[in-house]
Amino acid sequence: MLEHQSLCFNPRGTLYRNRTLRSIVVDDVNHEALAEFERALETSQYALYRVRRIYKAPGQADRAVEKMGTGTRQEVAGRFAEIASSLTVKAEHGILYAYVREREIDRYPAVEEFFVAAHATVASKTRHGFAWFEERWTEALGSTAQRGLFEDSSHLAV
Repeated sequence: MLEHQSLCFNPRGTLYRNRTLRSIVVDDVNHEALAEFERALETSQYALYRVRRIYKAPGQADRAVEKMGTGTRQEVAGRFAEIASSLTVKAEHGILYAYVREREIDRYPAVEEFFVAAHATVASKTRHGFAWFEERWTEALGSTAQRGLFEDSSHLAV
């Protein structure tokens, strides 16, 4: 569950360097553990999250996580599907990510912005506060004209 939550906010956030714990459990054919994990996911309260990162250098990023609303897994999946319908959706580790902006690998500075449905255990947060992050975000985007529809995310609440 801990790795799954990590992967929801960062597709590169595996517990092991080159594979997920889930892939190890699958390879081990541990159906009971997988079934219990799926039951736990199904009964968890879910939230729709907006995740943004500003990459300054390799391994150096400022991040903002915003909880857009909560509900059952099905309710949040429905809201995610509405938002994702106009975005680029990618699946990694069995998790769907709806990208507003994809990171340019090995290019700095770079930005990344996506929506994800995850169990609702993480509060909205950023290291130095949202006002500080928003200033950096605006600078990173280069101009308000490039920010697009999702800068005002109040209309995305579940």
